[in-house]
Formats: sequence, structure tokens, C-alpha cells
Amino acid sequence: MLVPIRSDLTSLASTIERARLACMPLSPEQSQERDERQRREEAAERAATIAAYRRRAGIPARVWPALDNPSDTPALLAVRDWLAESLTILILTGVPDRGKTVAACEALDKRGGRFVKAIELVRRGMFDNDFWDAIYAAPIVVVDDLGTEPLDDKGYALANVQALIDRAYDGAPRLIVTANLSLATLRDKYLASDGGRSLGRVRERGEIVECVDGEGFRPISTETRRV
Repeated sequence: MLVPIRSDLTSLASTIERARLACMPLSPEQSQERDERQRREEAAERAATIAAYRRRAGIPARVWPALDNPSDTPALLAVRDWLAESLTILILTGVPDRGKTVAACEALDKRGGRFVKAIELVRRGMFDNDFWDAIYAAPIVVVDDLGTEPLDDKGYALANVQALIDRAYDGAPRLIVTANLSLATLRDKYLASDGGRSLGRVRERGEIVECVDGEGFRPISTETRRV
């Protein structure tokens, strides 16, 4: 019976000693070391929280460095302007490698939401209720690389894209689409194929920004928006 008592006394003494040392004044060097350690721990905790959120949102890890150190590209400025407005649809299209995906993902970083590849809209079909419930519950949905997905003969994939536009037209969720398509292809393949219904919704509640080779991005303004 004496062994556990001695063990308890040793543990108590150790606790008292740690408390005594914690109350002792620190030298300037020790204070600096403590503060730096605390800053590192807080930074690591913030990074872990951000990483966990980005994984849940589906944001690709390849764009995380660009989100952590953003460049004010025309695409990013277009997304920031859109976030500050009441429009509910944004389409970034045109030539590739202009930072459209990074810009769209910053909207998720700032406001929350879900990232999905366009091909996932095909894989999930129309009847994956859990998937679509999560999509429709998000404040912002990013559909990346529209135009890379195979469109089935029955039109289910296209119907999913147009259903998202319809939901965004009503305001929930807000929708950002990235694509490497010309305005003509975007119009004919996706926006006008339902008799122009989706096209009308984008014109009324959306913004289309075209990436033009050598010219950055060209907004299609409200007055002259024609796709």
C-alpha cells in the first residue's frame, strides 16, 4: 500500500514544482521564446482549421498555396466584385491558365460552399439525393471545368447543369462556373439548348466574364451582355 502513496506524493511534488516554476518571472529571452512558441502553435492551429474546412468544401489541394498568397488577377478581382453584388450567377470562361479556378475557390474560402468538378455532375446523375441535398444547401457552389464532362444522349448531365442555374436564379445557392469555352460554345451547348431559358436566367441574375487571350478578362456588361 506504500507504493501508490509514494507515487501519489511524487506526482504531487512534481505538480507543485511545475506550478512554482510557472509563477517565476521569465527572463526577456525566455519570454520571447515563449511568445514565439505560442505564435507557432496558434499558426499551426489556424492552418489545420483552414485545411480541414478546405477538404470538407472539396477545394483541390493544388490551389491552396495560391489561396494563401493570392495574386490580384483579373479573375480574382471579378470574383470579389461579384461577391459584393446581389447577382447570383458568375461564369468565368475563355482561354485556360488565367486563374479562374483559384479565383472561384477564394469565394468558397471567404463565404463557404462546395467545389465540384463538372464531370461529377454526370457521375452523380439525377437521383443521388445526399449529393444534391449537400449541393443545394451550400451558400456558394463552384462548378469547375464545364465542358470537360461527357454529355449523355438523354441529356441528364446537361439537365443537372441547367437545374443548378435555375436554383441559382432563385438565389440559393449562388453559383460560380469556370470553363475554357468560347462564348458561342457556352451559349449553344449549355445556355440556349433549353430554348433559351437558362440564357435568360444568366442575363437577368448573372455575370459572364470572358478570358480573352492577351487581354486578361472582359466583363460582358449588363447593357451589352450577349452570349
